[in-house]
Amino acid sequence: MEPIYNPKPNLTDEQAQQLISDLLDNSSIKDGKRVLATGAVAEAARKFKITKRTVYNRWNQALENRAMMGVYISKSNIAGNSGRTPIYNREELLAAMEDLPSWERGNLRSLARGLGVGLKTVWRIKINEKVILPHSNAIKPFLTEQNKLERLSFAADHVTEVNNKKVFKPMYDEIHVDEKWFFISQESQRIYLTQREVEERDIIHRTCKHKSHIIKVMFLCAVARPQYDQNGVCVFDGMIGCWPFTHRVQAQRSSKNRTKGTWETKTKAVGRKEYMEMLVNEVIPAAIAKWPRQRGVWTQRILIQQDNPNTHALHNEELWLQKKDAHPRFKFEVKKQPANSPDTNILDLGFFRSLQTLQWSLPPARNIDELVTQVRTAWAAYDPHTLNKIFLSFQMVMNVLLEDGDGNNDYLLPHVGKDRLSREGELPASLICSERALSVFRIL
Repeated sequence: MEPIYNPKPNLTDEQAQQLISDLLDNSSIKDGKRVLATGAVAEAARKFKITKRTVYNRWNQALENRAMMGVYISKSNIAGNSGRTPIYNREELLAAMEDLPSWERGNLRSLARGLGVGLKTVWRIKINEKVILPHSNAIKPFLTEQNKLERLSFAADHVTEVNNKKVFKPMYDEIHVDEKWFFISQESQRIYLTQREVEERDIIHRTCKHKSHIIKVMFLCAVARPQYDQNGVCVFDGMIGCWPFTHRVQAQRSSKNRTKGTWETKTKAVGRKEYMEMLVNEVIPAAIAKWPRQRGVWTQRILIQQDNPNTHALHNEELWLQKKDAHPRFKFEVKKQPANSPDTNILDLGFFRSLQTLQWSLPPARNIDELVTQVRTAWAAYDPHTLNKIFLSFQMVMNVLLEDGDGNNDYLLPHVGKDRLSREGELPASLICSERALSVFRIL
């Protein structure tokens, strides 16, 4: 399918001539006529972000000029001063916008009111000139100076040396665990309606006594980095397991929904004991069963990274000390991520968000049992390639933390085109530490 670009592109004379030069490089003489190579038009359309029809028009114009004047040339169709004359000075308008407080820039209507211009003017500047850009501002955890220092040390610990280059550890020996509440329904749900549905009010009507009454279940999830063979085939998907904190109980009294004594699923409170039992009875056995064996290595060391509330302090728990070294081939250790730092955990960084979206795309659940089934279905359908890309994003976070040098969470995450690199089969296992980040690393 041909990409949809601006239907009236305005190429400058330099761009138009560059377009013709590219087409000439991808053409040849056949039977006395110059013929374009296969795919040349599509490639030029992508490069200059114009339609194929525009490319053909420019090419035909160049051929006509060749026949008349002896040169391949295509000039821009833009008149001297084309387009609507701006009513407002753009530099002054943008400067005034930067002086407005954030609460007057929440939407185009309030922005137009704050600038004293029309709504359509602001809309036209946003759509056509693209100098007004949307930005989502989320509240992030407050970090103390100690938190910032711990984040820097955490990022520095993930730097290693390969072939005399400082790179970030691929993290093939780590398991990230964390809890998450999964809700049976979104508080606010967006759907698309037809005109008839709007006029006849044929709209889904959802009710609840209170938002706190929405059914939810806490799950403990554990993931590791997917691993691939030399042919790019996934040999380990990294999906260790996903377990709900639920239990079966009998109803103590009858109600309109069930009779007394009926077995039903209930959520249970999660404390130190429940978390520890889930870790040693579910996470460790699942990791041992699924973890790929390394050739020539008898004992493999696996790190379990967790956040650091008091309920996760396992170093001195007797059950943990018994289970972590019980298997002859696997030795488990726990490490904590920095405090107030969800961006240093794979699950909070991106996995939970994408898994939640996948869960809400499934048919709705009506009770706890169906919610558990729904989450497990989403878990089974999760693409390991997506999980692998989150591990690359984690390395980008570590690099930015070192580049900034202050350990704060006010950074902007750069993009490296992971989807494109994945399609081309060039997605790296480790990112190279940038020079700026390397200088901070040496100081640390």
